[in-house]
Amino acid sequence: MISPIRCVCCAALAASLATPTPSAAQFSDRDRREPSVLLPLEELWTTILPASPAVPPLHAGDRVYVPLRDGQIVAVAVLDGEVEWEAMQTISGVPTVGGGLFYAATPNSLRALSLETGALVWQVPLPSRLSAPLVWNNGWLIAALESQALLAVAAETGATIWNRALGGVAHVRPALAADRMYVSLDNGGLLALSLRSGQLLWEQQLDGPPAEVLPLDDLFVGSADNHFYRLSRVDGSIRWRWRTGGDIIGKAVVDEERVYFASLDNVVWALDRASGNQHWRQTLAARPTDGPGHAEDLLVLAGLGRTLTFHDPEDGLLYGRMQAPAEVAFPPLVLTEPTVGPVVMYVTGDGRLRAMARGVTPFLVDASVAPIFFKKPTAA
Repeated sequence: MISPIRCVCCAALAASLATPTPSAAQFSDRDRREPSVLLPLEELWTTILPASPAVPPLHAGDRVYVPLRDGQIVAVAVLDGEVEWEAMQTISGVPTVGGGLFYAATPNSLRALSLETGALVWQVPLPSRLSAPLVWNNGWLIAALESQALLAVAAETGATIWNRALGGVAHVRPALAADRMYVSLDNGGLLALSLRSGQLLWEQQLDGPPAEVLPLDDLFVGSADNHFYRLSRVDGSIRWRWRTGGDIIGKAVVDEERVYFASLDNVVWALDRASGNQHWRQTLAARPTDGPGHAEDLLVLAGLGRTLTFHDPEDGLLYGRMQAPAEVAFPPLVLTEPTVGPVVMYVTGDGRLRAMARGVTPFLVDASVAPIFFKKPTAA
């Protein structure tokens, strides 16, 4: 078993969350904010993995599962970082989890492992390599292949339900919602398919490959044509679009008022969800590696390098930043553990898996930093 390294001193708290330190005179009343529900963060645990990560960690229940470059899959408890099992399984492409199983592909097979033990449950031949991450949803397993085919598989058994040609390669994760599936292709096509049959319902052609779709009341998706779109779920028609200075990366997140996304000109955006009008834009210090995450009352972003940043959804301003001990390998996971609340988890390129949770000890900040976290007192 691999022993996790835990936070054992209060000094780690101050080290785990670093914030900008301009003089207090530089802050306006607008910057003197209410304390965040999420911040400050302190280290919950750190586990040293036996190798560097191969793909982003996956979360299911009370564990995270980390495929490693040495061919292992490691199951780690969210609460304390204990490694609960290890299994040898070299994978090809990005796996997924759901329904009590871990789904992974090799160059010529599709496999399901038990989430409890790592034991093989089923294995079926795969006619081609994966071209996009596997997707599990409510008993369905979807595999997009380099051969321009899309497979719908029964997740419990591995039996093929349908197989259809796409007319292009899907490089991003298909999105499932209700009885439909939305597939982004490298030729700019966005397809709406029947989940039950694979039948084409409609197709929209964009000027660049679409990113991952967020399917809600309508479809929210960015594209490599430097636009972000809201499309009708009914027929794919454009409700509105917004031009950016770079390709859109990753999937958007939304709240009741706004939709948030990142572009490769190092900007995070907030648009009005209904109209598409800009609420704000904020320049990032590093190129983003995915869209923003939403953790409690803040947006979380990671870029190339060691820094995670936390932004106010109201106006995008920086609420705080956290420095990782090494370069962050993949965008952070944002999840909830029942006993400790929200958890921000990331893995570094040198194989350190770290979980950060809301601080329970007093947070000591320098006076020049305090205005970021505490609203200016109003006159009596």
